[in-house]
Amino acid sequence: MSEMQAVIYARISETDKDVDKVENQITRLRTYAELKGYTVTAMFKDDGVSAFDGSERPGFIALSKAIRAGKFGMVLATEQERLGRNVAEWEPVIELLREANVPYDTIRGGGPWDMTKADHRKYSRSKVVDASGESEVRIERQNARNQDELAQGNALWGPRPFGFESEGGRVVGINEAEAEAIRKATDDILNGTTVYAVSKAWNNQKLRTPRGAMWMPSTVRQALLRDRNAGWLTYKGDRISRTLPEIVNPETFESLVALLTAPGRKPKAGPKEKGLLSGLIRCHCGAGMTRSTTQNIYKCTRRYPGTQHQSIATYHAEDVVVEAVLQHIADGGLDAPEEDREEIADINAKITEANRRRTVIAEDMEAPGYDRAYGRKRLADLSAEVAGLEAELTALLAQRAQGSAFEEFRAHFANGWTDSAADDSAAVDRAYNAWEALSLAQQRDIIAGSFLISLGEGRGEERVVVEKA
Repeated sequence: MSEMQAVIYARISETDKDVDKVENQITRLRTYAELKGYTVTAMFKDDGVSAFDGSERPGFIALSKAIRAGKFGMVLATEQERLGRNVAEWEPVIELLREANVPYDTIRGGGPWDMTKADHRKYSRSKVVDASGESEVRIERQNARNQDELAQGNALWGPRPFGFESEGGRVVGINEAEAEAIRKATDDILNGTTVYAVSKAWNNQKLRTPRGAMWMPSTVRQALLRDRNAGWLTYKGDRISRTLPEIVNPETFESLVALLTAPGRKPKAGPKEKGLLSGLIRCHCGAGMTRSTTQNIYKCTRRYPGTQHQSIATYHAEDVVVEAVLQHIADGGLDAPEEDREEIADINAKITEANRRRTVIAEDMEAPGYDRAYGRKRLADLSAEVAGLEAELTALLAQRAQGSAFEEFRAHFANGWTDSAADDSAAVDRAYNAWEALSLAQQRDIIAGSFLISLGEGRGEERVVVEKA
């Protein structure tokens, strides 16, 4: 194959603040290829993927396979660092290009560089060593700047946090509309409203996360439990000082934290992405519906040209069905034996604490200069811990049918809603936690044995029709 046939590879790391965006790299490389007489036959990219922390680079993996298959004669990149800046990662790149006898050419750094030649390999290694050293110096300087910023009471934020206005990680004030939503949600939850109800209300009000996404119960909970809401400046999970503008007074905030982190309250993340209602919910045409592999929707399995079939967002359908299940339990369905409450409470308390640490670390990783490799290791360790605890909890609940939370839930609502909205809300959340702790197979068995689900007229969750089987 002619060496004039070239492939473009573009990459930008999440930490590369001064590097051209991927699209800009590609534009520059196409111009460069034309000047050098290369014919570009393919393009691969990794957007926001670091070469330092061992993250998998899908674009580079695909490029490697194509090179081994002998499809290209030249690899083009804006600079060598786009191919790899980590010393350990660069050696496999050398071997890949050496074995395939494919050189690389760069806009910055010149080329082409032939990895079958010893002096070219030596030069490329020296470039990697220099880049790694420069990065370590930058991180060290950034850490020093971070400490200076913290000493001055400035937050180390990346994306703008909900409820605040910021510029370059510095607080410039409170976003009053969002702050008011936080205050109202805090008061409502302390008075018995559920996090699920808050998420629905925020979505109905067209409130969105700072990244523009709709709210889910889990993201609402995270937003409400941020220490910054009470004016706390934090770093790596530790409270530094109360120097931020206050959205919620500290006493009210601590009451909310105590309520939302109480053992058994926080629901375990469920298996919704695997298709809770696949095959159980039916389109108006009578055909079954399955979860799409590319979108968060259930869609009709029957397809006729010119025929309109229905689809519905997974969370719309599943929320309605889960509410129906809990109501069914409150009405006396799904008998369950007594449960060892202390054991369940202990496991839930450990899960709550581990998840709190994960939330704090994930937030801290947004700060400039944070050691993301270290943060990811901590997150991985905590995720493994949570997975083990959740497996233990699932096994415990499965061993005793639906667990005591359902029995308690049924007893609590034996005569309908009580006079205490807070107690009612807590009972609902404990039952929801028990439901989410069940396996997907158990949940589907309960739904299939209890209900007939279909889509009627209307929009959103209004279309979901749940009938007793």
